[in-house]
Parts: sequence; structure tokens; C-alpha cells
Amino acid sequence: MYFVRDLVTEVADHPEVRDLLIGETMDIARSEPLARELHQMPAETLVRWLIEWREEPFTQVDRQLCVAYPPHVIGPERLPVLLRRKGQAQLREMPRVFAALAECGLPMEPIFCGGTKRAMQEREQWASGCNFLALRPGAVASYARNEATLREMERPGFTIGSGDALLTGQHRIADDERAVITFQGSELVRGGGGPRCMTWPIERDDAWG
Repeated sequence: MYFVRDLVTEVADHPEVRDLLIGETMDIARSEPLARELHQMPAETLVRWLIEWREEPFTQVDRQLCVAYPPHVIGPERLPVLLRRKGQAQLREMPRVFAALAECGLPMEPIFCGGTKRAMQEREQWASGCNFLALRPGAVASYARNEATLREMERPGFTIGSGDALLTGQHRIADDERAVITFQGSELVRGGGGPRCMTWPIERDDAWG
């Protein structure tokens, strides 16, 4: 059995093929209406991260902290990241998304989804382990089932407490405290939705088109 991701990764190991894929991506990007609009925006820097349409490998959880899916941000399987500074005609590939963000003045330290074991990383990424709802910088909501990711979040000082305990007053969060509020959601996970996605508006007013 062959998987498209594995085949593309194997082919992209060849430098000449990788350069060709990046070149084609930039050609396509220049032809898209959205890319043309972005090119005309007065932004100092444009970062283009080539993410598969249903993947969510990165969520910011504090001002300089994010939860990231390791295979997509480090190592040989990391997703390509292209950066263009204002005044430059060409995009250039960056070694990691964190290098691109640092060049934009947005330094980020990663917390690894699923910890250090690849099997757990994949399991919890499938269960929206990188998908958080930010209530404020440093306070987020998450599925309780992603236990390895939650343990990793304790390292930089996040306290973990259930939504039930918060509502009943058994758990309190200080204004400057890093905290994760957990809730159950097995059926939501089964449907492929994460906490942040689930809070998007179903209807929008005319101003959104």
C-alpha cells in the first residue's frame, strides 16, 4: 500500500525536485487572486506555510508560546515555509516556521503535541491536539483526552483544570496565570472538529460577504 504523503516526501528528498516543487508553488501562488491581493497589501513580511487543507499543526497559546505538531515543524518531514520581505520580488524557503516567525518579529517557542513519542504525536494530532480556543493570552480551552499534550503544557507553567471544576468554583484561575480548561468531547473529535473551529460563527452579517 502506498500513501501520497510518503511518496511526495520521498520524491522531495531530491534537491532538484524540491526546488522544482517550490518554484511551481510560487508560480501558482502568483496566479491566484488571493495571492495577488496579499502581494499588494502594505505588510512588511508575508509568510506562506504550505499546509494540507485539513491539517492544523500549530496554535498560539500565549504571546510567545505555541502548541505544534512536531513532524510538520521540525525534522525531514517538516512542511515548507516560504517568506517574502517587502521590496523583495521572490519568496525564499526558510528552514523552519519558527525562523520565519522570528524574522517577522514574532518569536515562538513550541510545545510539542503528543510529547516526544511519534505514535502519541499522531494519535493526539488526529484528536485535534494542536487545536485550542484562546480565551486570553495564556488561558486556553482544550479536549481533556489529549493527555500527553497537556503534560507537555505543564512544563512552561500551565495549570490544567476541568471546565466542570471551574464552573463549580473548585478550580480558579488568576488573571496572570497560564491555564488550560479541559472538557470532554469524544463525539466532537470523531467528527474532526477542534475547540477553536467549534467556536467560529455559523452565520455572518452582510459585512463578511
